[in-house]
Amino acid sequence: MGTSRRPRARRCEKKTLRVFQANVGKIPPVHDCALALADSERYDIVLLQEPWTTTANSRCLTKTHPAYDTYSPVETWHSNSTRPRVMTYVRRDSTLSADQNRPYQSRDILWLTVNDTIIVNFYRQNDERDALDTLLQWPIPDRCLVAGDFNARHHTWQTGPTTNRGHEIASWASENGLGLLNTSDIPTNPHGNTIDLAFSNVPLAEANVEDHLATSSDHFTLSLTLPNVEPAPTQPGKIRVTTDDELKRFVEIVELGSTAIPVAASSPLELDKLASTLVSLLQSAAKAAGRPARKGARNTPWWTEECALAAAGYRAIRRLYPLGFNQEVQIAKRDFHRVVRRAKRLYWRNLINSFSDSSSVFKAVRWLRSPGAFQPPPLQVDDVVYETQLDKANALRRATLERRTAEDDIQDPWIELIKRKYQAPTESSFRTRLRRTNELLAPCPRPALMQKRFGKGQDTPLQTAPKGESAEAFLQWIETVEPATWIVYSDGSLSSEGAASYGFAIHQKDLSICDGSGRLGPAEAHQNLTTSHPSPLQDFPVNTTLSRQPVVGMTSNSAVQM
Repeated sequence: MGTSRRPRARRCEKKTLRVFQANVGKIPPVHDCALALADSERYDIVLLQEPWTTTANSRCLTKTHPAYDTYSPVETWHSNSTRPRVMTYVRRDSTLSADQNRPYQSRDILWLTVNDTIIVNFYRQNDERDALDTLLQWPIPDRCLVAGDFNARHHTWQTGPTTNRGHEIASWASENGLGLLNTSDIPTNPHGNTIDLAFSNVPLAEANVEDHLATSSDHFTLSLTLPNVEPAPTQPGKIRVTTDDELKRFVEIVELGSTAIPVAASSPLELDKLASTLVSLLQSAAKAAGRPARKGARNTPWWTEECALAAAGYRAIRRLYPLGFNQEVQIAKRDFHRVVRRAKRLYWRNLINSFSDSSSVFKAVRWLRSPGAFQPPPLQVDDVVYETQLDKANALRRATLERRTAEDDIQDPWIELIKRKYQAPTESSFRTRLRRTNELLAPCPRPALMQKRFGKGQDTPLQTAPKGESAEAFLQWIETVEPATWIVYSDGSLSSEGAASYGFAIHQKDLSICDGSGRLGPAEAHQNLTTSHPSPLQDFPVNTTLSRQPVVGMTSNSAVQM
């Protein structure tokens, strides 16, 4: 008796978004440490303020991580006054889809739509008003998180006097339904101040100061969680068919499915149907025989166990003096930075020393044009800004494929060229090069090419008849030529270096009119005879030409140009 199968538990469609927020103070090892810690704890989004940036040879550089995509509010900068002061990183995960928004141009605010939630990375310097003015006038959407370094105080998050426009920030949050996620009077820097804040209107969102995520900067790290986030739609990935068993199975499926495909196809509609059927068969066979290519996020290669131990040692010292700047904390921070620098330097030195051939150099350096460290910003076409990936793709399609109509098409300039065989054929009606050239020239009497007179029935370029027989036939023929006829003598030869060339001479009766020479591709030569009676060129068959050197007839008082 069969048993009923237990229904499979439905997979939860919602996910919890984990956000890492920290100010790294423009210090390279701190920036590296923040990204490494976020990756080790599997955070989805990293919000950094005051990131490390620099310029070198007109290139804009910052810290990146192989497990995260990098987003910047500005793509280029040339000084400290134009560099970005926030940087957002999104984990490379199939369940995450990020689109950068730019409602306002600012280097201190970065808007990012991750799945169905807008994440705002914010930084405000004490003596500047522009960033906060921009944030206060931005309309708040439904699902939103605003986090960063506000550099302000208010009694709702820190007991004491209100400073640096803290009252405006608190009023803005209250009016727009944004709840403060920080726990009151929990400091976010060693001075005891709460200046790194997080606001959100997502239900059940939380924020905690995580001591074990200390980056060695003068700011503590906020760990944020946003529940019930819609996952990104799953995109079809690539299929790998690489092993012998997979290839064998793939061939078997294709052979079995190809028997049902019609072989004959004459009309364009049938050809299109045949092509789509073949593509469908190959795709189905690959999916059945292969396996999906799963390209997971990679760790930073230089972040070693020594770096992790140094970071843990610094955190242990900092726990003893959470709000102090004593000598032990400073020594632990300096040692940690030294370990990080040494690990990176040693990694690159060992990598360079391991190069044994050009392929290993190419694999490490990747001599290709880099797409840049940052993800593509919003695309502006005329006065319209496209932010989502789908809108960008449609704008690109319209700009490239729909900018012209069928009426704008130019006439087909292609002229089919047919290379004739080196033989004496019968009268032919197809348009040779000489005939096409003649159609482009003005009508006038021109010489015509005569039939080849020697070696009849010989189809190969080189003559194999005996010299005596050929000479006797030539002398007999030349007696019948009219006195006003021009005769072109031409031959081909192969030099000792292997180069093919030809020479020619034009005679009228016993007078030499002109001669010349040139180079040929193949070592082939043919005798070309030209007569100068006034008849259009297209009325005469064209039998022979020098290889790649067409003979063009001129008027009777002109030389024949080779």
